[in-house]
Amino acid sequence: MQAARFFSAVFHPFCIPLIGMSCLLYGHTMLALFSTVSKLYVLWVLAALTLIMPFALLRALRWTGIFRWLPDDERGRQALMMLVFLVCYLGAGGMLWHFLAVDMIRRIFFGGIMLLAIGFGVNKYWPVGLHLMAIGAMTGFLFSTQVTRFGEVTGLLLVTIAAAGVLGSARIYLGRNDLAQVGIGFGIGFWLMFLFTFL
Repeated sequence: MQAARFFSAVFHPFCIPLIGMSCLLYGHTMLALFSTVSKLYVLWVLAALTLIMPFALLRALRWTGIFRWLPDDERGRQALMMLVFLVCYLGAGGMLWHFLAVDMIRRIFFGGIMLLAIGFGVNKYWPVGLHLMAIGAMTGFLFSTQVTRFGEVTGLLLVTIAAAGVLGSARIYLGRNDLAQVGIGFGIGFWLMFLFTFL
């Protein structure tokens, strides 16, 4: 039980942008050519705006009850999480705007926005697995990175696939998602981000 909660927390959707970008900046990719200052700035912005701030905002909004119109169930909680993350994600994009000149970063950024929009739409009717959508997207852009020769990330890709399997099992074990939610969530994340960064 503790191990399942640990994996679920480490690979929370709010953590994935920071983990994924760290892989690209410090892995064997073109982005590794960025200066140390640029790398640290990118990671600082992502840590502040896609990890710390979303958690803080979610706590504040739940405490104030501003979004009481959302259903008090799994779909409602996921909808609020995606709305908060979208606002923070756009803020991060604004602070990293000059880095968006790099084609791969720009594709990942707009792919993330599209993924949130699709996730929000699907969530209106069915609570798709957001954790698996997020790690699926990370797997998708790493696969695209390898296929397009933007970098050599075979090892990272295999580790991410293994982590996705463990995460999916953890979510099912904790009763937060069923097999269909895990599989479809991963598939949506993987294919959308792969196609967005490959084409």
